[in-house]
Amino acid sequence: MLDGETIWDAPKDLSRDLAAGAENDVAPQITALLRDYLETSRDNLLAQSFARDRWGLMPILKVADRRVGKRVLDTIPEGSLSEAAEKVRRARKARVIESTPKKESERD
Repeated sequence: MLDGETIWDAPKDLSRDLAAGAENDVAPQITALLRDYLETSRDNLLAQSFARDRWGLMPILKVADRRVGKRVLDTIPEGSLSEAAEKVRRARKARVIESTPKKESERD
């Protein structure tokens, strides 16, 4: 959810697979895809293609990932992202990400 709007919805966004009777195959495939994503280094994240992504989930995760700096988000060409991923990118660029809270001894 992003500001009350659902960006990616399972099972709705999996409807093609579910209609084809592939419900038993979908969960392991998404799990493997997420594992591939999490194992990708920060340096390779944007260049990685994630061929297993049949659902359009990876572009959303890439622009939401805090390992990718806001300046790097500006290098992604306009119009190259899905509508959902573009919404996440715009929201992320517009928000100030809070830094790690200060320890009690560092506060004023």
